[in-house]
Amino acid sequence: MGKIVVDRSVVIKWFVTEILSSQARQILAEYRDGALALFAPDLLFAEIGNIIWKKHLPFHPTPHLPQPAFKFPYAPRGVFFHCAFLR
Repeated sequence: MGKIVVDRSVVIKWFVTEILSSQARQILAEYRDGALALFAPDLLFAEIGNIIWKKHLPFHPTPHLPQPAFKFPYAPRGVFFHCAFLR
């Protein structure tokens, strides 16, 4: 089994079509098939959230992240990272 470290630039391409998205999705497919073990930085989820916020993709509240958390990043100078600490 191969091992690979993925960062935000690879993971975001699993959800958003960009240049090299097909290669990024191939990495995901190999992981799902058991051919690769994936490792990622601890802040990956916060980094992905920040990219989505910057791309203005729609957010949808979940039981783990209520509606007020989604309004905060849209405030002037808001940063998605800060939402990770809202409860």
